[in-house]
Amino acid sequence: MNEVSSLFYPPLIVQKGNQVLLKLTAKDFSFITESKLRDLYDIFHQLNIRVNLIQNAAISFVACIDNQRGKLEQLVSMLSKDYNVSDNEDVSLLTIRHYTPEVLAELTKGRHILLEQKTRHTVQLVLM
Repeated sequence: MNEVSSLFYPPLIVQKGNQVLLKLTAKDFSFITESKLRDLYDIFHQLNIRVNLIQNAAISFVACIDNQRGKLEQLVSMLSKDYNVSDNEDVSLLTIRHYTPEVLAELTKGRHILLEQKTRHTVQLVLM
């Protein structure tokens, strides 16, 4: 199958405001394994909280979620039993499909990037 590489797609930009960036680290310094991820997602599901972006490392889990006041307090309370929880409120999630360096520079100008994930065609940033 031949791919056509000369096609140009314009950048598709979605910015979602009123987000919270949560960072979790296990209090017992254990790894964030598949079973712990399942437990975390069970908590998000139980509280009907949509996770818009995640980043998982050996000892930490980061999630960008909608800022829902009552639910956020309940979530942090539940997570604080097993995890050290830190958060950044009032951040935005920027997603650009078919990004270019110029578009990326323009949309992030003067903003602080808290988290960045890139693939060949898509970039997602949590911005302050």
